[in-house]
Amino acid sequence: KHSYLLVVLSILLCCCKKDSPPVEATTKEFSIYVDYWNSDGESPEISFDPSNSDSEIKIDFEETFGGEVIPPNLVDVIIDNLRIIDELNRNYEIDSINAYEYQEGYNTWREDVEFTMDYSSVESMDVVLVLDASDSLGDDLETVKTYAVNFIEKMYTEIPSVNVGVISFTDSINTSPLTQDSTEVIAFVENIEQGQYSRLYEAASVGVELLQASDSEGKALLIFSDGVDNFSSQGYTQASLLQELNTSTDDLVKINSFTIGLEGEGIKDNTVLTNMATNGGFAAFPESVDELDTVFEAFSRSIPNVYNLTYTRNKQIVSQDAAIRLKFVITGTLK
Repeated sequence: KHSYLLVVLSILLCCCKKDSPPVEATTKEFSIYVDYWNSDGESPEISFDPSNSDSEIKIDFEETFGGEVIPPNLVDVIIDNLRIIDELNRNYEIDSINAYEYQEGYNTWREDVEFTMDYSSVESMDVVLVLDASDSLGDDLETVKTYAVNFIEKMYTEIPSVNVGVISFTDSINTSPLTQDSTEVIAFVENIEQGQYSRLYEAASVGVELLQASDSEGKALLIFSDGVDNFSSQGYTQASLLQELNTSTDDLVKINSFTIGLEGEGIKDNTVLTNMATNGGFAAFPESVDELDTVFEAFSRSIPNVYNLTYTRNKQIVSQDAAIRLKFVITGTLK
């Protein structure tokens, strides 16, 4: 009798295990591959290998990152504005980073315990939200404004030291400058009025100018639009905007540009909005206004969680032709 019960229990347990969905790991490893050189011992530089680095690493892979001498015999290379965001737009917090150096003669990676990669969270950030309020949104504008307010409130809650600004655009452009006063920004959004046309590129350019004038550790531009521009002044184009975004300011902090594309009156240009998401930013395209809240929520988690990395090494001269191959394995926890 007891043997029969044990058999039945074993069958039930096996069935439960088969039917239960797998538990997703909340901690994962992400690898970034870089080349390091220091041609004169005083000018360390790092460039990324995007083809081998994990796609969850969000950074401007085309940029070469420079550094400085730390007397008496060390150098630091600063890699700024790095995020870890998976294909579901979920954000990961960094727990640790291990450094590895490729050994050419042995065709293997050796863990580097002498030269290390350190990391720190960006504590101060400026965020500009660029909001389309043109007629193409139809009756959805009020819903969009509600979700935008929720996003703004989360920015003030999530980031220790944040300034938020808002640019609304139709055939006119209105600006709420960067401020720590959440009441002022929210009131501005709630009072946005609808207009006929769209000055997307010109409005986004105003947002870029606000961020370029700031001295914050992190700078993020979030553009909400259907991607259509039919009223910007002459000279404001997608190309001119991208040039502005990719022009470093005096403090060398690049602007991370994110975009949300929602179809208006049968119109949405995904290509334009994808191109405008640059410098480590990304684009999202909700299928309807009902999904927009979830998208704004994902961005409210992704934008604040940004890191600066510092690679420390000695002043050894390494030519660019003989650049050292490095791998950094980041352990991150789902936020």
